[in-house]
Amino acid sequence: MEHCKLPMNRRRNPIAKGLLLATAFTASLAAAADQTVRIIDDSEPDTRGPTPGAGNDDRGVTDATGLSVSLGELWLEYGEFVRDASGTDHLGHVRGELAASWVARPHWEVRVATRAYGYLESGGSDVHDLAFDYGESYVRYLGENYRVTAGAQQVTWGRIDEFPPTDRLSTQDISRYVIDDLEYRRRPSVAIRYEYFWADSKLDLLAVPRFRAAELPDRDSVWFPVNQSTGEVFGLRSTPLSRDLVRNARLDLDEPDSEGGFGARYKTTGAGLDYAITVQKGRNSLPYFAYDPASATISTRYPTSWSAGGDLAFEALGGVVRLEALWSADTPVTGIDGRYATVDSLSWGVALELFPGDGDGRLNLQLMGSRLDTDFPVLDRDETYALGGSWELPLARGRWRLNTRFHTGLYASDWYLNPELAYTAIPATELYLTLHHFDGSDGTPGGFHQDNSFIAVGLRLTL
Repeated sequence: MEHCKLPMNRRRNPIAKGLLLATAFTASLAAAADQTVRIIDDSEPDTRGPTPGAGNDDRGVTDATGLSVSLGELWLEYGEFVRDASGTDHLGHVRGELAASWVARPHWEVRVATRAYGYLESGGSDVHDLAFDYGESYVRYLGENYRVTAGAQQVTWGRIDEFPPTDRLSTQDISRYVIDDLEYRRRPSVAIRYEYFWADSKLDLLAVPRFRAAELPDRDSVWFPVNQSTGEVFGLRSTPLSRDLVRNARLDLDEPDSEGGFGARYKTTGAGLDYAITVQKGRNSLPYFAYDPASATISTRYPTSWSAGGDLAFEALGGVVRLEALWSADTPVTGIDGRYATVDSLSWGVALELFPGDGDGRLNLQLMGSRLDTDFPVLDRDETYALGGSWELPLARGRWRLNTRFHTGLYASDWYLNPELAYTAIPATELYLTLHHFDGSDGTPGGFHQDNSFIAVGLRLTL
């Protein structure tokens, strides 16, 4: 797959062909699973593993030796849009991974993986695509107190769930907007990573030789961030003039052919306090859509920007408190007159993770905000505040799980609600029923997607 290009496949009878592709893909994964061989499995936990509140960038080091071929998680989903104004009626999704790993104790690890992504929308928009991409595929050398990794890696810095502000160099996947958890909204990027450990500290250096833009939805998908039917652009407030311009504009989805950037993160753990500081220079993988009146074209911009920030975690209020903030230069904006510009910006988040009553339920609350340093009026919101989080609760002695994610804007009406009920009594299997509800005012994420609420059933298999 050309990962820097939008998949543009089109077919007639998308439901039938989508189901056929999903069936074929599932069968191929099952066949591969039958041939899975694990030569040796004597893995031991890494003594340098993650510490409480340490973020999601640490990976355990295994002492296993030998070759293994395995499948990751296989995911199948089918849904129905619930509002008449939606641009389509049905959606489907299939996702899976096949990986091979080789470990030569004590110094070398090699991993090669391929992933499959299938998307289906029918009954209005006609989206039908099955694409293959590389998974995490790398060569790693393990030293006594350091490791060096070269190849495709999925590195996500920061502590805040859902939208970590200091995560600037990873490649995002918004092919299904943000309806999936954070781990599913990232793609690997080719990078060189050096990690040095001493005492309770870690120095993390990352260089991305080639820029990889975010994985976008198909142009005809309801999740695409430019809706030319309504004349709206995701994240921008609309005016009668801007709506008319967007409806009649030409889309240019060009991506820069350049280096991706580099960054450094220092993290340490003290007595009841973990903290980290980061400095990065690179392009945000998410595109910014700018209008050029001379050519009547909406084009994607990926400005290079310096950024600096930090995060910390400590125990308080009966749980774990996490704070994270990032200053960025050259953040793109659109003036009220339509001109494109860049300004300084600040984004931040505060989170509280609780286990009420010392039970198995997990409550995570997040307050997030951002501010643009502008001295001229813009179509972007110059300040945003939002409250979000999740509540996960096992039921019936662990046979069921109720999980609810939510997001609400505090600067304007902006709602996202995602309750999910999953049956988990079958080992390595989850059957679930879920609802994704959107609503909001003009210029908000919920307002842009307010016609895209849907209900779905799905199956996740850990193979």
